[in-house]
Amino acid sequence: MTINYTPPPAILSVSPGSGIAGYTTVALVGSTFANVQKVLFNGVEAPGFSVMNSGQLLSVQVPLKATTGPVTVVTACGQGSSAQPFEVQPSVAGLVPPAELPGQLITIKGLNFTGATGLDFNGVAAAPGSFTVLNDSTIQTTVPVGAGSGPVQVTTPIGPSVSSTSLNVLQVAAPTANTCYTSLPVSSTGDAKWHYLLSSDGQVVAAVNDQGVALGTVSVEYQTTGSGLPVRLDPQSQPYFDRNWHFIAQNTFPGRSVRVRLYALPAELSRYQAAGGSALLSALRLTQYQGPNEDCDLSNDAAAGTPGTEVRELVPSTSQPLGAAYHLLAEAEVQNHFSEFFLGAGRSGPSLPVALVSFTAERRGTAAWLRWATASEKNNDRFDIEASADGRQFRRIGQVAGHGSSAQGFTYSFTDANLDAYGSSAVYYRLQQVDLDGTVHQSPVRVVQGPATQLLAVWPNPAREGVQISGATAGQPVRVLDAVGRVVASGIMPTAGPLSLKLPVHLPAGVYTVHAPGHTVKLLVH
Repeated sequence: MTINYTPPPAILSVSPGSGIAGYTTVALVGSTFANVQKVLFNGVEAPGFSVMNSGQLLSVQVPLKATTGPVTVVTACGQGSSAQPFEVQPSVAGLVPPAELPGQLITIKGLNFTGATGLDFNGVAAAPGSFTVLNDSTIQTTVPVGAGSGPVQVTTPIGPSVSSTSLNVLQVAAPTANTCYTSLPVSSTGDAKWHYLLSSDGQVVAAVNDQGVALGTVSVEYQTTGSGLPVRLDPQSQPYFDRNWHFIAQNTFPGRSVRVRLYALPAELSRYQAAGGSALLSALRLTQYQGPNEDCDLSNDAAAGTPGTEVRELVPSTSQPLGAAYHLLAEAEVQNHFSEFFLGAGRSGPSLPVALVSFTAERRGTAAWLRWATASEKNNDRFDIEASADGRQFRRIGQVAGHGSSAQGFTYSFTDANLDAYGSSAVYYRLQQVDLDGTVHQSPVRVVQGPATQLLAVWPNPAREGVQISGATAGQPVRVLDAVGRVVASGIMPTAGPLSLKLPVHLPAGVYTVHAPGHTVKLLVH
């Protein structure tokens, strides 16, 4: 009787020893490669292979989902694995969004990002700690100041990977002075996402978030005065920025609100401050003018109180420089309609007609108790109290009469008995102080937590640098999401004590959602 024995396959070498999943072709040198059934990369089967040189050479492409580990050849007679692991390098598949300003968040999509040690933006390294590896296929980071347009490189202990497409690093538009330009239009469909309004050469003028309202075609007229002329003064002889904006939308939005972001250059901020404007960014006000001559020219605006005109004074929720020498961002909420905007101290000058010294909101049983105080008042007609279940869409829920003009201060209060009826984990409140001439001044937003049965707790709220979270089950993932569902911070709930999450340094102000399985809480970032 004759017994034929065929030994299992043996792998003597793997060349190259590292590569990219779904791309690199590997040569295996060994023996007994005849009648191969499958080839595995750390347990992931390759879709195909070729056997050559009388069963001593095998050519195979690294499968798309492969991870670092041994290469294994399987035949009917057994299997053999490589002595050394094949190292799968990271692979950058895409950048979301493909164009962004320095200081803003982007998401890098790809494979094998676990353990990433560095990012490089066209030669500019991301600062340590400025990026977060959310999972093996996703990295979230901010575009570093000073980076130029070009590919993005991800580096892991195994090696680097460079994106096949370039990130377009945007800049703030710097147009020729004293010329009225119109941005490229964008289409607002009610998607509640931020959309840049760009100049004809692709640079940033402004941005709009329709917050669920289909505005149709949106564009913005804009103009700068440049450094060759004195800083402009408003009717109260207060300086304002050398740049102004006139938003134009196909549709109005009565009873609703949208958000805008206005961008300026550091030189414009410096000129404003040198002319007597406040050195505090928190003192900036956005004045909105509606009336005759809505255009690029502010000098022809009608005076506040003129029939057919409305002047609003908006308090930006975000006023911050993004990069020591790059740009300034002011974000504000606009109600009912667009018109003409300019940035400065506000038409009432450094001291508002009503000096609001405090504004608090707290839960009392099933109601919210709002309390505010003034130091003095001038032409104060009333306070409109507004509430929101999501921090974006506000509606008026009450009104409290003002005291006209007085050198003394007053204390006011208002009770919202319907706190638990909002069906939200948090309710947002703000005041609209209305002058006798109709000018509106907006207070900061205050947050009251929803029903007392809520388990997930987040503090401080509002927050800036980080938050503490309790109430989630140990071992559960906890994520902080922005308005479009992107993860800006994440962690795993510890077995004891609260979870501490650090927020990204340049995270824009606004409303975010803290999510754990079965629970959500709104978080206000200022």
